[in-house]
Amino acid sequence: MTIEQKIQKIELATQISQLKEENAKLKEVLFAGAFVMLKAVHKYDFGIGMVEQANDFMQDAEKLTGRKLPEVIAVI
Repeated sequence: MTIEQKIQKIELATQISQLKEENAKLKEVLFAGAFVMLKAVHKYDFGIGMVEQANDFMQDAEKLTGRKLPEVIAVI
């Protein structure tokens, strides 16, 4: 393996590491957005279409992040 190939391999490993870090940050932002959406759906009276879109978004966020949103208990 030449020095140039070693340098390219190191640069690629660095880029992969940076992408993994960025991906982790984006997952945190996605989950935070889903959490805010969860609170909004339970606080405000959205139409059925908006609620379905919000639920889809929250389910997608759970799948992509591997985390579960908390159950919301309605206070009467």
